[in-house]
Amino acid sequence: MDLFCCTKPRDLSVDSALVSTLDILPQHIQSASSLFSSLAVPEKTNSNIIERLSERRRGRHNEAVAVLQQELACIGREVEPFILESGKLLLTKLSESDRAIELLFKKIESDTDLETFSIKSFEELWDAISQESLYRREWIKEMDETLIKLEVARAEKIKDLLKKHTKILEDISYLLPSDVHRFIHTEAMMINQALLANQRAIAKLFVNLMEADLKRELSQWFKWQERLKDWKIIQKDYVVRSFSDLLPPTHSKAEINEWYESLVALNKYIDTHNVQHMMIIRIQYERVCQECLANVQLCKDKLLSLKVCTEKEAEKVVNPDFFKMVGRLQSRFEQELEQMDRDFEDLAKHIEQGCKDLYKYFQQAIVLWDEYQLKLSQQENELQVKLNECRQKHENLNQIREANLDIILDKLRTQSSEGKLKNLLGKAFASLDDIRAGYEAFHQDIVKIVLSYPEAILKELISYSASIGQYFGVKEVYKQV
Repeated sequence: MDLFCCTKPRDLSVDSALVSTLDILPQHIQSASSLFSSLAVPEKTNSNIIERLSERRRGRHNEAVAVLQQELACIGREVEPFILESGKLLLTKLSESDRAIELLFKKIESDTDLETFSIKSFEELWDAISQESLYRREWIKEMDETLIKLEVARAEKIKDLLKKHTKILEDISYLLPSDVHRFIHTEAMMINQALLANQRAIAKLFVNLMEADLKRELSQWFKWQERLKDWKIIQKDYVVRSFSDLLPPTHSKAEINEWYESLVALNKYIDTHNVQHMMIIRIQYERVCQECLANVQLCKDKLLSLKVCTEKEAEKVVNPDFFKMVGRLQSRFEQELEQMDRDFEDLAKHIEQGCKDLYKYFQQAIVLWDEYQLKLSQQENELQVKLNECRQKHENLNQIREANLDIILDKLRTQSSEGKLKNLLGKAFASLDDIRAGYEAFHQDIVKIVLSYPEAILKELISYSASIGQYFGVKEVYKQV
């Protein structure tokens, strides 16, 4: 019982303690919960700050990247006007050079202009064109150097910009420094590719411009060479034509006589003109002398009007000196007039004699040409005579051969025996062979006669060349054989 009793209260006390513990536990749990609750709230607040901080850094990072892109574009916009300006300047200079070269070529555009040109003028013209080409290539090099400098300056600005934004992105710390460097490195690689493409484009532009300018210069060289060839042909034709004009073949005796008569008339007109002007000069000299005498009288009257001296004294002052001066002047005038008369007379005689000599000179040249023409006519007549004689001889012989053939053919028609027919047939073939041989001989004779004609003409031409060369005192064109 005691055990039970004792036991029973212990059980009750345990239960009471358990109950009391169970009663207190919710309070502890609630207090623990409140403690955990107080601890959990600060943890949630800390997580929002990190997210907001990260979001803010990302925004700043993206904004910095956008600014980087904008500043890169700004660098491109800053450089672009200088590139365009350099290209426009080159085009302007090349256009002006094209106009200058075109004006140079206009000087030799027509054949009439070429007649007044000399070989020195042609060389000076090409020197001017070559100088323009040198200027053009220098301008192209200057533009190339300008573009290269602009690209170098662009690269330097981009390098500084990337350095600056690398520091900015590192300071923002949205990405790790290694990621920032990787990002900048990627951007730099893309920019380097663009810069290399620009350099290749500049190099290609330089090569294309140089190649085009060299082709232009080569084309102009060919054009200049063609005009130079044309000029040489024109000059050769002019020399030949000038020499031909001196030779009689282009003029007849009547034309030479008419030319001489017009020359004599022109000389007479010149003589008359000289005489008329001599009269004008003589009258002018006399007028000058009269004016001098009038001035002498004026000086005398002036002395008298001033009452410097008496009339006798004035005459003593004026007469000895002034009249001597006027007399010397008049004598000099007369001597000059006499000298001019003699000079004009001598000149007229000299011109008259020169014209007569020139007239005789041309007359003798005409005589040489007439002799040459006469000999050519004789050679042509001899050729016709020889051809006619050869043809007549052949026709006479051929008529005999054909008559013989006709007789043989007539006999063939009347014969009936085979032996006689074969004999006559053989004679007919032999007669035909004679006729063919006659034609062949005739052809050979004709060819021989015709071939001898150029040789005869060449001999006459050489003879005429020798006569002309001796007469004009020049070297012969054809060598004598």
